[in-house]
Amino acid sequence: MAFAQKYPIKLSVFVLLIMLCFMHSACSNLAVIASGNGLVDNRHGKRTLGSRIEDKSIETKTLINIKNSDPAFKNSRIVVVSFNGYVLLSGQTRSIELKKNARDIAKKIRHVERVYNEIEISDPVSTLTQINDAWITSKVKFSLFLNKDFPSSHTKIVSEKGSVYLMGLLTERESNKAIRIIKKNSGIQKIVRLVEYID
Repeated sequence: MAFAQKYPIKLSVFVLLIMLCFMHSACSNLAVIASGNGLVDNRHGKRTLGSRIEDKSIETKTLINIKNSDPAFKNSRIVVVSFNGYVLLSGQTRSIELKKNARDIAKKIRHVERVYNEIEISDPVSTLTQINDAWITSKVKFSLFLNKDFPSSHTKIVSEKGSVYLMGLLTERESNKAIRIIKKNSGIQKIVRLVEYID
C-alpha cells in the first residue's frame, strides 16, 4: 500500500502493461522462418562486456559507412542490429543495388560473422508503423522476460512491419520455446529466427 501511495503512476503503468500482455490473442498460424543455418557453438549463451561493446561499434560503423557510401541512402531507412557479430539489416530502400551495397558494406566491417539482409525495396515506413513495431518489440521482450525458465537476456528482438526477428545465443530447445512464447503475442505477421545455436 505504501508503494502504491508513493508511486501511483508507475504502479498503474506497470499493471496496465501486465494486463495488455495477457489480453493478446494467440497467433498459431504465424510463419516461422529460419534465415540461414544456425551456427553451433560451444559457448554458454552469455556475451562478455567486450562483445556488447563490439556489437555497438559494429552497428555504428556499419550505419555510418552505409549512409556515407551513396547519397541515395539519404532517402532510405536503414536499421542495423548486431548480436555477437551476427548483423541484421532491416528497413527500406528504393533499389536492389542499394540493398546489395548495404550488405557488402556490412560484410567488410571488422568482427562481423554473418549478415542477414532483410532490407525491403520500398519507401520508408510511416512513423505510425514504427511506433507499432516498437510496441510489438516491447510486448515480445516482456513476454520472454516473464518466463523464468527462459534466458531472455541471451536474446535480441527486432520488429519491422509486423515481422519479428529473433536473434540470440540459444540452444535449439530454447529457440523453439522462444518461438512458442512469441507466437502468443498479437499483431505479429511473421517470425524470423536468426539464432546462433550453442551446445
